[in-house]
Amino acid sequence: MPDKPNPKQKIINSAINLYVSGDKKYTVKNIASGAKLKESDVYNEFNAKSHILPAYYPSTVQRFREMIAEIDDFESFSLEEKLSTFIYSMFDILQEQREFVDETFDEMVFRRSKNSPFQQEVATVFRDFLETSPAASAMQGMFVLRQDTYDFLAKEYTHLLKFWLRDTTENFSSTVALTDKLVSFLAELVQSGLIDKGVDLCKFFVNNGILKFDLPLISRIVSMFTGGRS
Repeated sequence: MPDKPNPKQKIINSAINLYVSGDKKYTVKNIASGAKLKESDVYNEFNAKSHILPAYYPSTVQRFREMIAEIDDFESFSLEEKLSTFIYSMFDILQEQREFVDETFDEMVFRRSKNSPFQQEVATVFRDFLETSPAASAMQGMFVLRQDTYDFLAKEYTHLLKFWLRDTTENFSSTVALTDKLVSFLAELVQSGLIDKGVDLCKFFVNNGILKFDLPLISRIVSMFTGGRS
């Protein structure tokens, strides 16, 4: 990670400190002062004061990207290693502002739609990992893993974060166990070719007119693999 936060990150950190402390007025002037910047610098980065705190969550994903950019052989990591690196790194990053995360995660992330900036960033990370995995590369040209699938994975990831926030076991041992099992399952799903079989199943549904019966389970399966376009 960079040794020094950029101006945008300084502003976010200052705003969080003010929000959590509650002992000063949450003003652009105080935010700028805490970041050792000018008020004009704040407005150069954010159109409104209300945009600052929500920007924290997508910024954590950017910090992760900056971190892996410094890992020379990251691209050679297996899919399972990449997913584990992302999830555990994000736990560490979010833990740095744990009090703020505890107070705002539900409102700013968990209850938001899949179109929230944080979930969009997470979906992009999953897409990058999955589309560059050897198993996925071998299936190029097929209509697997559409955007709805990445959005679904990003939403499920927020449930894992929610579990982590509620975890009271020592050293988050329950979260660690759950994370390892989920990562292993997802990697196996991709590498085993089950996704390929899912595509064949969807083609069968389409070619044989089964979708016209409007069966919820079948509709959901097709949506997962085709992005809702049959």
